[in-house]
Amino acid sequence: MRSVITQAAHALVGSQTSMFTIEVQSEMVKRFARAVKAPQPADPLYSDEPYAKETKHGVLIAPPTFCTTLYWGLELVDRANAVLPPYRVAVNGSSDYEFVRPIRVGDVLTGISRLAELKERPFREETMLSVTLETEYRDLQGQLVLKARNTILQIYPPEGQDVKAPPRPAAPVPTRGAKPAHPQQRYWEDVQVGATVAPYTIAPGFVELCQFGGASDSYSIIHIDTESAKKLGLPGVVVPANLKLAYIANMLTLWMGDEGVMTSLSCQYRGMDLVTASMTAKGKVTGKRVQDGAHLVDLEVWVEGEKGQVTTPGKATVRLPKRLALP
Repeated sequence: MRSVITQAAHALVGSQTSMFTIEVQSEMVKRFARAVKAPQPADPLYSDEPYAKETKHGVLIAPPTFCTTLYWGLELVDRANAVLPPYRVAVNGSSDYEFVRPIRVGDVLTGISRLAELKERPFREETMLSVTLETEYRDLQGQLVLKARNTILQIYPPEGQDVKAPPRPAAPVPTRGAKPAHPQQRYWEDVQVGATVAPYTIAPGFVELCQFGGASDSYSIIHIDTESAKKLGLPGVVVPANLKLAYIANMLTLWMGDEGVMTSLSCQYRGMDLVTASMTAKGKVTGKRVQDGAHLVDLEVWVEGEKGQVTTPGKATVRLPKRLALP
C-alpha cells in the first residue's frame, strides 16, 4: 500500500482553529427545515414562532442535523492537504454528534475545531486516508451545547498515478406555510425494546439536492453534475451524506414528538445512494435506561437503498418524557 501521510501532515495532528462565532438566525433554521422536509412541509417547532413559543422551548429550535451546517474546521483539512499528495476523490466517512440541548434561534455559539486523527489503510489498489475533526460548540455562558466528530475519506491512486485533486469550494463561516398535523407525543413507559420506528421514505431529486446545498452552503461537484461525478469514478450524482443523516433525524423527530429530545446521533456512510432513487430511513429500539434522572431510549438506525441494501448504519439516543403519575 502506498503511504500518503507525510511528516509535515502528521505534525498537524492536534492543531486547532481559532475560536469562531455563529449566530443562529430564524431564516437559517427555517430554510434548513424546508430543505430536509422535516417533516413535510416543515415541523412547527422549526418554522412557526407562535407554536414554538407555547412549547417548553419558548422559541424556535433547529432540526437536530442543522448542526451539519455549522462551521466545523475544514480549514484544518486544507492545511493537511497542502502537505499531502493530491487525492482522487473525497467523501464523507462518518458523523457522530452528542446533543446536550437543542440549538435555539437566537443562540450565539462559539466553537473550536481540532484535527484529531490522520489514518490510512488499503482501499482496493488505492490508499484511503481518514481525516477526523472534533468540534465543541458552546453558548455565550460557556455551557456546552454540542459535540461533533466528523471524518472525511480521501482516496489516493497508486504510486505514479497522481491526479490533480478536484476543487472544493471554501466553506464559509456562518455569521448569522400551512401548519402540518404534529406527531402524537411518545412517552418512555410506552416504548418497548425491539419495537420498530415508522420508516421515512423519500426519493430526493436534483431540486432537493440544490435546496440542501443552498441551506448548508455545500456545493461539492459529486452532488451536482453527473458527468463530473462519473469522471471521479462514481456511478452518478450521489445524495449528500449529511442529507441522509437529516432523513434519519426526520424519522426520529416524527417518532418521539415535541417533548422528545435527541441526545446523540451517529452514522457511518458505507454506501452511496443516487439522486432520484428511493431510500428509506428505518429504526429499532435496542434499549431503555434511566441516567442522571433522564429517561433515555437507545436505537439502531439506518438508511436502506431502493434494493434494500443498508448504506448508512448508525445509532441514536433520545430522551423522552415520563407520564405524570396519577394522584
